[in-house]
Amino acid sequence: MRRSYTLRFLFLTATCAVIIVGLHFYMYIYNKRSSQDNSGQIIVDKHQPSSFRLFEERFSKTDQVSSQEGQEAEWKHDPRGNLKHKIVHLDLKGMPLTVKAFESLFPLLAKTGATGVLMEYEDMFPYEGKLELISNKEAYSRDDITRILELAESSNLKVIPLIQTFGHLEFVLKLSEFEKLREVPKYMQVICPTNNDSVIVLKDMVDQVMALHPKIEYFHIGSDEVYHIGQCPLCTGLMNKIGIDESQLFLRHVSFIAEYVKNKYKVQPLMWDDEFRKLDEVSIQKSGIGNLVEIVVWNYNPDIENHLPRTMWEKYSRIFKSVWVGSAFKGANKPNSAVVNETLYLGNHYAWLRTMQDFEKLLTFKGIILTGWQRYDHFSGFCELLPSAIPSLAACMTLLTAPTIQPMSKILMETSLKLHCANFLNICKFPGSILHQEIIQLEFYKESFKKLKEKHVFLGWAEESNLRHRFSSPSHIELIFQEINSIKVDLDRSRVTLVQALQELYPQWSVDEWMSSRFEPFFNKVQHVHTGLTNILEMNTFPRRPLENQVQDL
Repeated sequence: MRRSYTLRFLFLTATCAVIIVGLHFYMYIYNKRSSQDNSGQIIVDKHQPSSFRLFEERFSKTDQVSSQEGQEAEWKHDPRGNLKHKIVHLDLKGMPLTVKAFESLFPLLAKTGATGVLMEYEDMFPYEGKLELISNKEAYSRDDITRILELAESSNLKVIPLIQTFGHLEFVLKLSEFEKLREVPKYMQVICPTNNDSVIVLKDMVDQVMALHPKIEYFHIGSDEVYHIGQCPLCTGLMNKIGIDESQLFLRHVSFIAEYVKNKYKVQPLMWDDEFRKLDEVSIQKSGIGNLVEIVVWNYNPDIENHLPRTMWEKYSRIFKSVWVGSAFKGANKPNSAVVNETLYLGNHYAWLRTMQDFEKLLTFKGIILTGWQRYDHFSGFCELLPSAIPSLAACMTLLTAPTIQPMSKILMETSLKLHCANFLNICKFPGSILHQEIIQLEFYKESFKKLKEKHVFLGWAEESNLRHRFSSPSHIELIFQEINSIKVDLDRSRVTLVQALQELYPQWSVDEWMSSRFEPFFNKVQHVHTGLTNILEMNTFPRRPLENQVQDL
């Protein structure tokens, strides 16, 4: 009988306390060494918050972490045995890796124990003909795709392409040329399944992707989060004509796509499961979809049992021969997260192991897809970049591949050693590690700036009105100027390093978008304050009040 959630929570709290104590010792040793380091490594100075503080936030949020720590007493047996496939999801929308970056990434993935990659190309696939417009202007070329597949094969990684065929088709439906295919005219997430032109477009997409992936075994047809269905005149007309409801319309469409893929190309379709959760079993059985697809049951929480009930698993066991697991190693915390909380994602994987242990007698768990979302959808901002999540991915893979199920503290320590980290999961050595470190450092600067603005002196003598009027007490401004100047100097350095590190992995247009989204807005705030304080310090005399007509642009 499983321990209570409260007991597991308390146990993890105690373990995280041990981790934190270890981190404090690690940081003491490293900071003592760093203060005398002239090698170019990051130096901890007075204005900068201890780098441990961010790690503490990453590893101490036990309320967000799985309460199961992997202790031997919890495991009646090892549920990982049937996981033949361990697939890493590469979400390429909006921040695609360069072809050269795959040369170092794929060997690293193979070394962690991955057996394949799920390639979500989105608009980076080089569509041709009538579909040319749906491709990014800087999409991969056909030769690029061939080279990527060669690199994957050389690392013994299976490639599974993913194209959306129902929902999440914003990259197609945003265009005026395909606007008529929307299920709801105002929204561009969902394609109308009844429009004949929709079928033509989707089949063409499948055909073009398959033409460049002739050796694949699996093909993922997406179909998650279909928010709008059965609302356009064509769909309502069809439903009324043949007497079906929205759920049956959904099943009719996904069955058609799955059958097309399976019969024409002799590959096994995969599909996200979430839409099946709310459908009645009779309708699903009647559609025959259970004989066409293998579903990927996804959930990214550390308490899966509270989200995926036993009744769902029992229903699936009567419909599908086998299922896959959909976990997460990044991109499932906040839509604008920059730094990965490794314990959060490890907690999700411990939860999945518990779930597999509970239900493996009902059905076969065939594989696991570790998702790594880059954006929540085509229009959203950036989640954590892939290099920021390599420690998380490595830790999750260590849990999945270790000889026995290890406690979280041991998994994290072992991962730190595998990645040659000089500090706990920080200052490591792996492809993209410089970018990983710089993004963490950028968060330190943001924290420093936030705390500076909360200081008594800043609140009283460096308000926006003080800066705009160039009107304040220099003796007070001098107390905080050194700190803001240090942050600005660090940011000037960081900009150069970030751009160089980004350019090693990403195309320039992606680099520009990330910098304009994640770096420049913060830099501009710091620059604004720095300029305002500088202007005040240059003043020798100050005007009489009222000051309303003396406002100057910074």
